[in-house]
Amino acid sequence: MKNLVILFLGCIILGGCGVKPNRVDPPVGAEQSEFPRTYPDLSTDPAP
Repeated sequence: MKNLVILFLGCIILGGCGVKPNRVDPPVGAEQSEFPRTYPDLSTDPAP
């Protein structure tokens, strides 16, 4: 009986892995991101 309970709990715990939320909010400040941008950045890269 004890083994059956342990097996059942193990299945429940493993079944919870990989459950994805329906909606993910972007991190704070994401609207101020610098990416994507063009490469090379002429304002920071030295001239050849």
